[in-house]
Amino acid sequence: MSKTAAVTGATGFVGKHMVHQLTARGYRVKALVRRPQQPMENVEWIEGDFHNEAAVSQFVSGTDVLFHIAGAIKARNFQEFATINRDSVTVLLNALPPEGPAPHFVLLSSLAARERYLSHYAESKRQGEEVLLDHAPAHLNWTIIRAPAIYGPGDYEILKLFKSLKWGFSLVPGSRHNRTSVIFVEDLVSAMAECTRCETAYSKILDVDDSAENGYSLQEIFNTASQIMNRRALKLTAGRKSLKLFAHTNKFISRIFGYVPMVSPEKVNELCHPDWRCRDEHIKNFVAWEPKIRLNKGLEICFRWYREENLL
Repeated sequence: MSKTAAVTGATGFVGKHMVHQLTARGYRVKALVRRPQQPMENVEWIEGDFHNEAAVSQFVSGTDVLFHIAGAIKARNFQEFATINRDSVTVLLNALPPEGPAPHFVLLSSLAARERYLSHYAESKRQGEEVLLDHAPAHLNWTIIRAPAIYGPGDYEILKLFKSLKWGFSLVPGSRHNRTSVIFVEDLVSAMAECTRCETAYSKILDVDDSAENGYSLQEIFNTASQIMNRRALKLTAGRKSLKLFAHTNKFISRIFGYVPMVSPEKVNELCHPDWRCRDEHIKNFVAWEPKIRLNKGLEICFRWYREENLL
């Protein structure tokens, strides 16, 4: 008999890949969505949000595993971040049966959670983890996955890098020597799927990345993208002060025109942080999983996808 997986954020970048990964593995998927979706084999779309108690109850009922992927990466203030990144964990826990069989709760978090004081985003992700740690019932198996920068087909952040190179320049935030780990989206979702099969991953907070020793410098990432495009580009570095000035201006303008700014003063703290490498307990030490895609191959796949979608 096939298992049933519940997926939040199923229409987002990571969530779409998670749904395809699970259905390919023979799962029946239940997805909580805010808007009607096109029919998809072995996927049940449940319309509602985290404020809809009946929809959430239907969503988690009868499931073997719950992948909580939905998250806010931009918001006007801390409360908006916390509503999705923290309070949604409480909602899902409250919807689970108080005793008896319960799904394995897999929470997709972020490396930002270990640097909670950098930003509202980081703090909200950390608080989301703490809700699960502090309030999960004794019979609930859980795993928290801390991901670094996630990229792959469907990601529009790496697209910005390729577009800047197309125009002949690259803008590195903070310092070109800052280092980061990365994970290709297909590797991430396969790692998350595999952790549900291993009791060794229960009750753990696990890092995940492409296993590149010491991660990558920002300069390495930009140079790799340049080589893939066969483009030479002027390399510029934007320091913290200039980025902060831009971010404060952006925040002021956003209040006038009513949009949510992606580059906020706090986002600058994240962009300029010198060390986003995985360094704590790693998922590959607890699960029979190894990443398949390193940076060069991953960026090549992204570049081809952007070209096929006429985005470059």
